Amino acid sequence: MYLTRCFFSLYFILIGFNAKGETVLLSDQALLKMISDQTPSVARIRSAFYAGQAALEVQKDQFALEGYSSAGIRGTKERALLEFSPVFSPIRTGQIGVKKQFQYGVSLDANVSVDQRSATSSLFTISNGTTLSGQLSLSFDLWKDFLGRTSSSKLTDLEMSAQRAVWEEKINIHLFKINVRRLYWRLVANQESQILTESLLKTAEVQLKDAEKRQANSIADSSEVARYQSQVADRKANLVFLNYQKNILVQDLKNLLPQLKKESLELKPYDLDQTVQQVLACTKKISEFKEAPLENTYYDEILKTLEKQKTVRLKADRAYNDIDLKLNTQLGTTGVDAGNGTGTLSGAFSDLSGRNRMGYAVGLELTVPLSASKNRTQRMQELRDQYQLDAEQVELKTKIEVAHRQLLESMNSLTQVVRLQRKNSEFLRKRLKGLRKKYNQARIDVSTLVNDQSAQLSADLSVIESQTHVLNALFEYLSIFTQTPCEFNRS
Repeated sequence: MYLTRCFFSLYFILIGFNAKGETVLLSDQALLKMISDQTPSVARIRSAFYAGQAALEVQKDQFALEGYSSAGIRGTKERALLEFSPVFSPIRTGQIGVKKQFQYGVSLDANVSVDQRSATSSLFTISNGTTLSGQLSLSFDLWKDFLGRTSSSKLTDLEMSAQRAVWEEKINIHLFKINVRRLYWRLVANQESQILTESLLKTAEVQLKDAEKRQANSIADSSEVARYQSQVADRKANLVFLNYQKNILVQDLKNLLPQLKKESLELKPYDLDQTVQQVLACTKKISEFKEAPLENTYYDEILKTLEKQKTVRLKADRAYNDIDLKLNTQLGTTGVDAGNGTGTLSGAFSDLSGRNRMGYAVGLELTVPLSASKNRTQRMQELRDQYQLDAEQVELKTKIEVAHRQLLESMNSLTQVVRLQRKNSEFLRKRLKGLRKKYNQARIDVSTLVNDQSAQLSADLSVIESQTHVLNALFEYLSIFTQTPCEFNRS
């Protein structure tokens, strides 16, 4: 019976796929197996995920240990302005060191440098005079970035964004799978509608032939034949439109799964009764939760990260227009060797290590914003982040709470609609059976019979459409509560 072949079919297995473009028989589970990282939609989801991870790593790189070095030589043949004033040439320099910025408002720079130069004047001659020095510099932020108030906050913000990207990736992958399954079920509904319409078309064609025979025997007139002809044309038009809808659905499916682009797609036989039981079992499982089951969704994890992001981001915003006070310290030692007019690197090192050549420097650096525009900028940034994060939190909370409550209400209403439509269809079927008998007895005209046949088709198609709404409502729920533990949600 057509009505028992409801739209909830869920068994759809891929049994053929080859380079020759032959017909491929599909099931929803086989379609899910075809999804891979190379699928364009999935690739975009992965890209968004790695964009969040990359932003975090870029921020971490600012706190990575770095090494640096430089070397150079400079020469000149210029003449000294004063006779006893030397002109150094050539001058050879080199430096090697490491530096690191910490996320707690501290920066470090340690380096060793060498300077070797020669000069001749009327008073003296120096050949390769060598200066070797080592320095350790530390800078402490005492206000704006004290204990990492801004730099650590930015890092934490990006860590939360990266964690959020993890949950969003899981949600979006599941949502993509649901979209694929949704298209499959729309194809099933389309096929069920075509089967129903084709059956009624055959009935209409039989009735038309019978009317034409009766017209030939002068029992029926041309108006009765025309009424049956109209019914046949209407059924054929419905089939053409259903086939058009099928082609659109197939095109959408191929756009989601490009590996099917050259294939001819057909549905594999499906077990509708089993699917009905799965849908009912899933709905029953959901109805057991009186409140929105947060354990079945990743959105609650996103809400937690949003709350942390809001705290650290506003903290960083409020420091935007603060004064900047830094304590800069430097500790170093320097060794020099000119010898008897000729210096060496070893001699400079001996001077540095054999004697106390230590030196130090300590200073405070204060930066004070004097422009009022920075106050406005800070306020705008705070308002931007406040409104943005508050809006996201409210939207997610509403989505979670409404989705659960709405599904239970929608499923209750839709199942009642389907039940009543089925009763309507059964009543129309009984009425149609009686009308055919009356028509054969010439007690009613052909228009009454045809109108009731059209009403029967419309009622049966309405059942399929309502079942489609039921399935869509369940898919909408599963797109949010992605971890709902029921067989229909397998993927």
